[in-house]
Amino acid sequence: SPGKDISLNAQMLFLPPEAVEYIMIHELCHIREMSHSPRFWKLVTNWCPDYRTIRRNIRAESPPYLPLAPES
Repeated sequence: SPGKDISLNAQMLFLPPEAVEYIMIHELCHIREMSHSPRFWKLVTNWCPDYRTIRRNIRAESPPYLPLAPES
């Protein structure tokens, strides 16, 4: 946010550690660069060079990363 607050989703608890790390890096990079400009992605790449693969995996696996609701 413009106030440099970071909000995280509790569903991150069910993601693999590398996905959580990428999301944290992504959000922290927004402190420096609010938009998804080339400068922003360069920052992300500096900290997480394989972010494209991780991001693709998150998108391919979601929502299966999430636990199933117990049956009643």
